[in-house]
Amino acid sequence: LDASSTYTALVTASIASEGVSVSDTTLVQLGRSGVTAVLASGVAKTASVLSDITFDASASTDIDYPTTGALSYSWSCIQFSPTYGGACDGFTSVDSPTLVVVNGTMPAYVYTVSVTVSSSAGKTDSASLQLTVLEDRIPETAIAAVTTPKFNVVDKVILSGTVSSAIATAVDAEWSSSSIASFSSAGITLTPLTKVVAAGDSVAFELAIAANSLTAGLTYTFQLGA
Repeated sequence: LDASSTYTALVTASIASEGVSVSDTTLVQLGRSGVTAVLASGVAKTASVLSDITFDASASTDIDYPTTGALSYSWSCIQFSPTYGGACDGFTSVDSPTLVVVNGTMPAYVYTVSVTVSSSAGKTDSASLQLTVLEDRIPETAIAAVTTPKFNVVDKVILSGTVSSAIATAVDAEWSSSSIASFSSAGITLTPLTKVVAAGDSVAFELAIAANSLTAGLTYTFQLGA
């Protein structure tokens, strides 16, 4: 069935042996659920002025048509510090799920970057992150967007991350959580929380949390750092 449409449902009951029947109809009206904007970097991202900076909203969806809904994208950026509300040099919006800022164009400031996602029906949603740009070359981490924002308590939760050592030495990567006290010793993970990434390497680094380890109704935040 199509969203924003009205259908007539007909039901007929009959007694074949007596040749009688009765029918009734009802109207079924379907609404529109909207869209969900998702940024692959979550709510925070750190980058270097020496590397291209990529923003990815490709996991955004039209809730009613998750595989076929056409979406448009509008990106925006403001300085968070040192001048709140100031312009973002080198940042230009494109109607695309990904946006790349060429290295050397954004000064080493802190920014708020947002994307607004729109459907053909005019439904919109937005997502934002805080971008910290540093002068030095740094390791790069990324967490794949979670396309299912809700999990059942009895399900195992898996987060997929990547770590790239763009510097001349090995780096230590680690999963953490600001939502779970003593996360590293809580005993709820099925995968190691730390990994050493050799200089110049880029590796996958997953976090798996055991079923029945999290509390229903709560929201959790996880970080991948290096």
